Amino acid sequence: MMLLFAVFFITLAGIGGLVLILARPNDSLPVNTCQIGQKKFSVEVASTIAARMRGLSYRQSLPSGSGMLFVFPTSNTGGFWMKDMNFALDLVWMKNGRVVGVERNIPPPLPGTPLYALPIYHPPESITHVLEVNAGEAADINVGDTYSCNEGTIPVE
Repeated sequence: MMLLFAVFFITLAGIGGLVLILARPNDSLPVNTCQIGQKKFSVEVASTIAARMRGLSYRQSLPSGSGMLFVFPTSNTGGFWMKDMNFALDLVWMKNGRVVGVERNIPPPLPGTPLYALPIYHPPESITHVLEVNAGEAADINVGDTYSCNEGTIPVE
């Protein structure tokens, strides 16, 4: 019985720790540049599972001309949501040096929106990168535009 209680407590502590980690903005992610067509952005690179899970959640704003670049180890069609977001975003779906889709002006959820009611945004095809920028900053970015992102030697998990 004592062993069962210990396992339960450790599991609960682990979940609590994960919640605490995810309930705060990403700290000190690598910053690089990303150019799409003629637009250049300063981007924080989210290349780990934890950084991708947190994304831009809990932030109050994002400086103009900046964003977050999500880098995935394999091509996928996973969805994005606006959980704990406080401002609207544009999403740029990318793969193999080309933009494959753009989702514009995604609003933050209304306060108190339950998780099951949050829309999930999916890329039109499999992607390896997603760029999140302030709503309106992807207005001149279109499907087929080329992109180049300086990820340096950042390991991807």
